[in-house]
Amino acid sequence: MDKRKHQFLTLFFASVITGFLLATGNPFTNFEGYTQVDDVSVGENRISIHTECFRLDMTSSTNQGELLQQSIGGVNSEIPLTHEVISETAEIHGNEIERVDIHTVENEDYIADLVLDDLEATTIEVRASDGLILAAQQDIPVIIKNDILAHEGNNLCVGDASEI
Repeated sequence: MDKRKHQFLTLFFASVITGFLLATGNPFTNFEGYTQVDDVSVGENRISIHTECFRLDMTSSTNQGELLQQSIGGVNSEIPLTHEVISETAEIHGNEIERVDIHTVENEDYIADLVLDDLEATTIEVRASDGLILAAQQDIPVIIKNDILAHEGNNLCVGDASEI
């Protein structure tokens, strides 16, 4: 095949793939079994996670709630706290936190993974509240397992239905 034909086909296929990704959204960020968290709010001793149709309230300490509220408001603490140390450690090793995955509830405690952007998809297990604080500070996405929303959350779109 001559060089011009090869260049044309390469450009053509790159255009088709780019057009497909733009038209359908990025299929590589579709996490089956998870839902994107749209908003997080803080109340007295609780953190509320909001998705398109669900609200999930998690009990939190007053300290965790205050830290999250400060993070949402862009206020930083004077000394590094646990979530800041985790973030700085990841950066020292050349990784950034790609997303927070809330995946488990154990004894009313919500567990999340910080997913790093390395090739091995390294995760660091943390309390969901620490993950939410990091997400607020660094503007990174949070996803939550659909099973948790169905069993622990309130469906705002269809009453108390558990469909996601």
